[in-house]
Amino acid sequence: MKMRCLDYLALLAAMLVLASPAAASAGEEEGPAGDPGRIWGQIAIIQQQQTAEARQYAARKEQILRSQPPGPQRNLKLRLEYLKYLEESKRLSLQREALRREVISNLKQKWTKIETDWHNECNRHKAALQEIEKLPEGPERRARIERENVHHRSRSQQLAVERNLIHEGVIRQANLDAAGGSPGTSGAIQETCGTKVTDPTYGGMKSDFDGGGGYRTTEKAAKILNEMGVRDSAGGRVQVRAGVLETNPDFGMTINADPGGDRIGSAGHQAHVQQGAHHKETYVSEMVGPAQSNKPLKDYLAVLDHTKKALPGLYENPSALVGDTMEGQAMAKGALKAATQADLPQSTIEAIARKNGIKDPQHLLDRLGEIKSRWSPIESVEEAASLQGAVRDLLSASEAANKAKAAAAVKHTETRIADLEAKGGFQEAQKLRQELADYRTKIKTSNEALTHLEKTLTSGVREPTKTLSTPEQAGSPAGKTTGGLGKGEPLSKPIPKGGSPPVEPEPKAAGGGKLMRGGGLMVSIYGIWEGYETAEKEMAERKQGEPKGLLDWTATQVELAARTFWHGLGFGAMEQLGQQVGREAYEKYLRDIADGKIAKDSLGPYLQMKMQAALKGLYAGVKALTYDAAYNSGTKLGEAIKEGGGLGQDLIKWATDVHGESKVNEERSKQVYDQLIKKGASPVGAQRAADGVKRGDYTEAKRLNKILDGKLFAAQEASKGRSGRDRKKSAMKREAQRQEQTAREGLSEEQLELRETVMGKLRARGLPTGAELVDHLVGLLEKKGLPALEAAIQEMTDMQGVFTGSIGGQGILRIHVQGTRVTGTWNNTKTFTIRFGDKTQTFTATASGVLQGDVELSSGTIAMKMTGVGVSRSDDQSIHQSIPFSGTFSGSFTGKGYKGSSTGTAYGESGSASWSVSR
Repeated sequence: MKMRCLDYLALLAAMLVLASPAAASAGEEEGPAGDPGRIWGQIAIIQQQQTAEARQYAARKEQILRSQPPGPQRNLKLRLEYLKYLEESKRLSLQREALRREVISNLKQKWTKIETDWHNECNRHKAALQEIEKLPEGPERRARIERENVHHRSRSQQLAVERNLIHEGVIRQANLDAAGGSPGTSGAIQETCGTKVTDPTYGGMKSDFDGGGGYRTTEKAAKILNEMGVRDSAGGRVQVRAGVLETNPDFGMTINADPGGDRIGSAGHQAHVQQGAHHKETYVSEMVGPAQSNKPLKDYLAVLDHTKKALPGLYENPSALVGDTMEGQAMAKGALKAATQADLPQSTIEAIARKNGIKDPQHLLDRLGEIKSRWSPIESVEEAASLQGAVRDLLSASEAANKAKAAAAVKHTETRIADLEAKGGFQEAQKLRQELADYRTKIKTSNEALTHLEKTLTSGVREPTKTLSTPEQAGSPAGKTTGGLGKGEPLSKPIPKGGSPPVEPEPKAAGGGKLMRGGGLMVSIYGIWEGYETAEKEMAERKQGEPKGLLDWTATQVELAARTFWHGLGFGAMEQLGQQVGREAYEKYLRDIADGKIAKDSLGPYLQMKMQAALKGLYAGVKALTYDAAYNSGTKLGEAIKEGGGLGQDLIKWATDVHGESKVNEERSKQVYDQLIKKGASPVGAQRAADGVKRGDYTEAKRLNKILDGKLFAAQEASKGRSGRDRKKSAMKREAQRQEQTAREGLSEEQLELRETVMGKLRARGLPTGAELVDHLVGLLEKKGLPALEAAIQEMTDMQGVFTGSIGGQGILRIHVQGTRVTGTWNNTKTFTIRFGDKTQTFTATASGVLQGDVELSSGTIAMKMTGVGVSRSDDQSIHQSIPFSGTFSGSFTGKGYKGSSTGTAYGESGSASWSVSR
């Protein structure tokens, strides 16, 4: 059977909405009444339904993928199933939210009564005592006071029991709200300590509830308490501050976001801090611990947190920061917060801005604020490069300022500890020791995390292009460098232990880093040391021939280090390095003898010199790198394998290359010169960079290469193929800029100021600033004045947002107006019957359409196009038909929404209907 097109269009016009807001509201009104216990049962049922719906959707999706061949038909079915799943999920979520609101309303009502009863009881008790105090001193007076106190305590206990039910309700709802999150942050809140409310010694309303749970769950509890009208001790909103939620004494609830933590300084504590420090979204300064109570220490940690946020943007190619980018926004945000945290003087900020070529030095922080809020993104490669330099300097200045304050605070605390212990105040002194231990763990881990992050950012993984490439040197992991220069050095000096990036790059030996940086460097050093030691023993035994393989490891320290990092990180190939370096040492020994540099019997001093060159200051680190040290620092073997896997061969290459580095510097300088010339550098600049490379200094080469890379990358990005929509948007933007430039030509200074005024007001409302629209509004301003302009812009603002309505009085039509762009959807369904002779067949028809269009802000007219598909199914599934359709819409703004007329087309036939939407 085929339905006629007009019949089908008529059917679409009469469809009912699948899940309209009215239906959701009706569901809310029919929510269960009664105590929270019954409502939580209903919420549990909804949770089960949500889980079941997710499984059914996955099964339906899998069925379509198996039964349908790839193509538009399958894609359409998958989309329809997805939309159906979203609608059902929304319906269940609305029901659950309605039940949640009822629970909170119930809890609020009960708490209000308890709070009122308690205040009344306190006032009554106070008045009663005042009356008793008027009696003469004697047994009767004391007896009445005792009876009154007993009565008051009894009432307090009774109200506390009732309040405890409210506490349990808040906790249960918070745990439900946070259910489904990660275990680390959404752990259930549980009572942790304190006297139980059923204990006869419980302090009644003057006591409180102590609990602990995941941070996200604690935040959920704070939200519930605020909805109930509960306040904190200062009368403000309840918040999780420094990992602790605390209400006013009347409600009496304290929740620690990190309960039962490991002892400060223990392996568990270090591991917890390390996890936070390496997570890009975690602020170590906000992690629970004794150091929270010392503001200078917390502020210094916060500056390092902000540095961590900003660091990825500092190592991006400047061209990759242009526009609304995550890295650019994060870089601006981190720098702005660090400067604010350090309270840098305006003179320092302006000096930094001028040094880095910022156009408006006195408003550097305002500019960073614009980028942070995504109001005005980075406009050009030049601005990005200038901001990178300014951010580096801001972070350095902020770190220096707060580091000095933190050092003074540490010294002051140490003095207090000594004074307290001298006076016998060991308990208080121990608290201060815990504060310093917590701080030192966090500051050490934060610095290590920053060093590790910078190493990751400069490892070459983020390299946008590699047009300047010297032969892959062993110095860079997998031969990758940020710009292709040198031996894999970062483009700037790694952040020192103080935690802030330097202003100017300063090259170091490739691979250089801290002791625990993946354990990789120590393994390389160990391989060199073992090779030299083996060579020494072999040459001492035979004085000729090549050394044998590595001797068995018997030293405890070496064995533990090897178990943890050698095998754990897959560095078995270090044996090859040890043999090779030992062989090279022996060959050099023979050449020096032949050249007469040393005598045959002078092996000891010669080898001692060679070993010192490789090991001085590093062998002690190898010995300290034991299994126990790794374990106590929170390092797990599996994590070490994951983190350090693949570094072994790169480090072998690095160590081998460094061994002969002096021989190739001159060759590298020639290659660098040639490559810089190819990339467009001037001969003078390229020669200056090459001379530095010849001396082993890559500073100038990297600086010049970074600038050239930015220009090349921007050119490459511009030349890449783009979608038609991207090309259209770019063309429209260029045309708008051209029109604005044309409109400004020949205007007086006063007229230009009027345009700037209008454009500023449009930007403040998030409206576009096209030349035609600005011309229209400028004319309005000149003719009718500022009130008329404000009214027009307000009307244009009212045109923005989400509007909901229907087509032909049926279905649900949603459109979203943003600027002049309009997008939207239309969804409908209807059940109907068709008679075939003596038989009647029931059908369900569903229609889904997508709309796109534009609105003209000056006139309020709107035009849209819709494409979609209608699907009809018989109840016995014997008939299934899909009909694509399209439609055009025109209309205008009414002040509260939009309305107009539409036409729909399917199979070449058309129908029409009116449409309207409102906010």
